[in-house]
Amino acid sequence: KEIHEKIEYVGDFIHIDIVDKSFNKDSPDPATYRLETVRAYWPKKEIHCHIMSKTPSVWIEQAKDYVDTIIIHFDIAENLESIISMIKTSGKKVGICLGVTDDLKVIDPYLSSIDEVMLLTIPRPGKSGQKFHFDSLKKIKKLNDHPLRSNFLLSVDGGINDSIIHLIQAEKVISGSYVLCADNPQKN
Repeated sequence: KEIHEKIEYVGDFIHIDIVDKSFNKDSPDPATYRLETVRAYWPKKEIHCHIMSKTPSVWIEQAKDYVDTIIIHFDIAENLESIISMIKTSGKKVGICLGVTDDLKVIDPYLSSIDEVMLLTIPRPGKSGQKFHFDSLKKIKKLNDHPLRSNFLLSVDGGINDSIIHLIQAEKVISGSYVLCADNPQKN
């Protein structure tokens, strides 16, 4: 309710992070029941769910009824092809997330079966409020120059604010704390 009051219907989509202890040992247990509430507040908005877990299958089952896109990391403890298939079978779009230090080539075998590549542009995934990692600009350029670029949407997440946004060439930009912690979230 608090987030809805801050942003209402501004923005192209709603982005939700699910972070579990397999990804960040200090993370509280995810409250996936809130996904239903998010869908109720934004019934017509596209909702993305970024699952930060070594075992995303647990969370996919709980999220699939309330979201449109499910984004997972490439370095999970489960078979990546099986998880991609699980997401597609549930009728959802699939994204793979890479960190700023990850080799872009790891996603090449999957670019024909996914819809989106998300690049995290912060040094520590799962921690809100971090500064943009400027080495990410090189990765964004490489992704935009990729020979299979027409096969996927590019989203960029982490540390993006009004002084950085003009540097980002991507279809989707995710900004959490810059928007939600602002005096005027709708303006941001």
